[in-house]
Amino acid sequence: MDEVQEGDELFALLTLALLFCSQFGVLAWKKYHPSSFQSVTLIGLWIVPPVVGIILKNYRYVIICVLFGIASFIIFRKSQEKPLKPETPRTLYTWFAIIHKVTYFMGAFGYGIFLLGMFIADQTKILEFGLYFAFYGIYFGILNKDTVDELSSRMALNAGYIQKQGIPTKNLNSNVCSICGGRTIEDERSYKLDCGHIYHEYCIRGWIIIGKKATCPYCKEKVETKDLTNNPWNKMDIMYSNILDFFRYLLVWQPLIITVVEIFSRIHTKNQSIDETTIINI
Repeated sequence: MDEVQEGDELFALLTLALLFCSQFGVLAWKKYHPSSFQSVTLIGLWIVPPVVGIILKNYRYVIICVLFGIASFIIFRKSQEKPLKPETPRTLYTWFAIIHKVTYFMGAFGYGIFLLGMFIADQTKILEFGLYFAFYGIYFGILNKDTVDELSSRMALNAGYIQKQGIPTKNLNSNVCSICGGRTIEDERSYKLDCGHIYHEYCIRGWIIIGKKATCPYCKEKVETKDLTNNPWNKMDIMYSNILDFFRYLLVWQPLIITVVEIFSRIHTKNQSIDETTIINI
């Protein structure tokens, strides 16, 4: 029996070490290799929550995920067209803006309903309804933001004026938007950055609000973008994006870490039962 107790204590220490090291590892991965972290997290967002929904037999949620996936695939096909159509960035960022605001209000509404239910006795259905709405808002908000972020990067690479590394495959003319490759004409709203490069306003606004750094997409020079984000709606979008960044970890990595710990716990419990049976037989 003493050996069994020692085994329990050792397992508890190993579990705590696993929880600590895994979370530290995820944060280190995000800091030193953000590109691969973002890609793997996006894949996890598309796979982990829907799989949990299937296990819990929440088919309504699974159906919504499928419909959202179909719409995102259509946008993905458009972003991969060569040559890239000038209206594609507008379509991409319009889609992002609509879903972003819808999920924002869903999350806020669900949170408000949840708080209301806490002050009403024996109203678990109200609490559940609020949590459902808040979850849908947060999950699809994160999924929308990360998906459009990835698509916008791919779209910009397809235009040929932006490269992750090295020299762009095309020289940028003074009246060309490097994000979409379209020309900036006089009757269309455009924005000139401090570095001198000109962009369609909806292209550069979407590029910044989605979560890009405040740098020129073409020359990577840090620029001032307050004029693009001083609108109250844009400030709200940026604030909501920061909130989504926090919940991303809870939706993808926390369930995976808990699942791994649960697997180790089941294996340990099974081995412990075998050891106890052996001791009793002896």
